Amino acid sequence: MNVFEHQSFLLRRPPDPNHPLGERVRRTYRELMTGPDEELSFDYPLEHLNVAALGLCAALTQTAFEPATTKELESRIARPLTPQEFEAGVAPFREHFSIDGEVRFMQGRKLESDPAKNAALLQDKVSLTVSDFMNRPDNNWVVAADQIPLLLFARGTFYEKSAGRGYLAGTSGDLEVRTFLTHPPSLRKTIWLNVLACDEQDEFYESDFTPAGLDEGYDEWMWVMPPKEDVPQGKISLRSGLFWLVATNAVWIEELEKPRPCIVTGEPVTGLAGVRVLTKSTGIGYGVYVPRAKGPDVRLSFFRHPNGPYAVRKNKEGGLFEQHLTVDEVSGLLGNMGGLFFSGGGGHTEGYHIAPVLRQYHRLSAIKERLPINLHCFGFHMLSSKKNIHGGCESERFRYPMIEDTSMMSDLQGMMSGAATQAEEVRKLLTRTIQICMMVEVDASENEGRFQFKQSANLQNGSDYKGFVRDIGREYWSGLSSKVGELLERIGVAASDFSQMEEVEESTKSWWMREAAIIAKGIFDRYFDDYSQSVEHLPAAYAARNLFYAGLRQQGIQLNEPEQTPQESVEETA
Repeated sequence: MNVFEHQSFLLRRPPDPNHPLGERVRRTYRELMTGPDEELSFDYPLEHLNVAALGLCAALTQTAFEPATTKELESRIARPLTPQEFEAGVAPFREHFSIDGEVRFMQGRKLESDPAKNAALLQDKVSLTVSDFMNRPDNNWVVAADQIPLLLFARGTFYEKSAGRGYLAGTSGDLEVRTFLTHPPSLRKTIWLNVLACDEQDEFYESDFTPAGLDEGYDEWMWVMPPKEDVPQGKISLRSGLFWLVATNAVWIEELEKPRPCIVTGEPVTGLAGVRVLTKSTGIGYGVYVPRAKGPDVRLSFFRHPNGPYAVRKNKEGGLFEQHLTVDEVSGLLGNMGGLFFSGGGGHTEGYHIAPVLRQYHRLSAIKERLPINLHCFGFHMLSSKKNIHGGCESERFRYPMIEDTSMMSDLQGMMSGAATQAEEVRKLLTRTIQICMMVEVDASENEGRFQFKQSANLQNGSDYKGFVRDIGREYWSGLSSKVGELLERIGVAASDFSQMEEVEESTKSWWMREAAIIAKGIFDRYFDDYSQSVEHLPAAYAARNLFYAGLRQQGIQLNEPEQTPQESVEETA
C-alpha cells in the first residue's frame, strides 16, 4: 500500500433531493487527480483533519508534480492528469511513500517487533494509554491502515513541538494561520491552486528553498535519513519541508480479530490497522537565531509554508526578521486579519505578506478570470498540553477580492488591520463593564449616597484572560467574524475605484464599529438582565450599563440607550 493510491479520503457531495446532507463518498489521491472534476468537500469528524487532508493532497502534488512555471501550473489546473502522467510522476516516490512496506511514509523503517515488548529497552515512548499520541477515548480505538498517512501528516502539521513545521521547542500554543485557496466546483483544481510553482519560489522566495533533490539528499527522504544537525533557514526544498518531522512516529500494524473504531474516521475498522505508536524525536529543527527586545537571542524556526501568511518585523537592533501570523486564543483569526487578505509592504520591508499561494494566484492570468476562488482560513490555540485542539479551533471561509495594485493592497491591509484594532477597543469595554456588572475583582464604596465601583489593579493590567473574561472575548469575536465577509465586500468596492477610497473607508469604519457595538450590546444585555435582578448586584449592574454606553459614545458609536437610572457612577483606576 502507498499514499498516492491507497490513502482513502472521506468526502461529501453537495446536498440533493436523495441526499439532504450530501452523499458521502471516498476517493484516493489518484482518483482525485485523474478523474473528472467534482464538487466535493472533505468530510472528517474533526475540522483540522479536513484541513490536513487538503494539505496532504497539495503536498503530494508538490512532491510528484511540482510545476516548473506558473504557465505549467495553469495547464495542470485546466485538465486532469492522464494515467500515464500520473504514473510517471508517482513512480520515483512510491517506495518511500509506502504505508506498510519496508520504508514507511513519515515513519522511516518499519518496526520489526511490537513496540510494547521492547519500549523499555529502547527507552522510547510508546503510546498505549488514553491521551497519548492518538488521543483516543480508550485503547480499543485504532487507526485504519488507509488513514495512517493522514493521521501522521495531521500530527506533523498541527501537533509536533508547538504545531509548526520544524519547531524544535514550543514557544506558544498558537498555530500559524493557514490560508487555502478554494474553487468549490472542483476539488482537483483546489488542490492545484495550493501548489507553488518553481519560478514563483525562485522569484519571490529564492533564499527560502533549495531546489528539490539537492542538499545532501534530504528529499530521499527526511524521515528515512534525517539530518544530523539543525538545518539553517533556506537549506531545504519546499517539498521536503512540507513533510518535515521533528518527531519520528512508527506505527505498529496488526490484523484485527474483530471490528474496532477508527480515531480518524469514527467508523468501524476491520483488517489491518495501527494499534500502537513508538515515538522518538529526531531533535532536529531548522531556522535562525534572532535578537529580541529583552533577553538572549531566540530561535526563529521559520519555514515558508505555501499557505502561511507572515509578517516582517524589526528586532531591537533594527534588523528585519519574519514571523508567522498566528490565531490568537481570544480573538481567533480576526486579530491578524489584515495579513490574511492583503499584503502591506513590498519585498522584505516591514508589514504583512499574504500567503505565497495567494501571491501566485495574481500571476495566473490565463485562468484567473474564469476561476473565481474563496479563501479558507484555519488555525487553533491548543488548550491541552499540545495533545489536542479542543476549545480553540478557528475556521472561516471568505470570498476573496483579488487586488492587482500593490500600493492599493497596502492601503486596504491598513483598513483591515484598523478594523481589528477598533473592534478590540469595543471588546475591552465589554469585558470591563461586565466585570463591574458581576462585581468580579471590583471594589465598591459609597460617597454621599452615590455608589462608586473601582476595578482591582490586577485585572486592569490586562493580564487576566482566565474564566469569564476570556470566554466573553471569544463569544464577541466569534459573533463579529460573521461580519468579515461583508467587510471584505465593502473594501472590494474601494478597490474597484481608488478615487472612492477615503469615502468608503469612513463609511466602512462607521458600519463596522456599529456592528461590533451591536454584538457587544447583545452580550452585555444578557449579563445585565441577569445580574440586575439581584439586590446585591443591582447598583453595579446599572452603573456598568451607564459606563458601557458612555464608552461607546467616546468611540463615536451611537446606539439607542435605555432610560438613565438614579445616581450610579463608576470610578476607574488611572
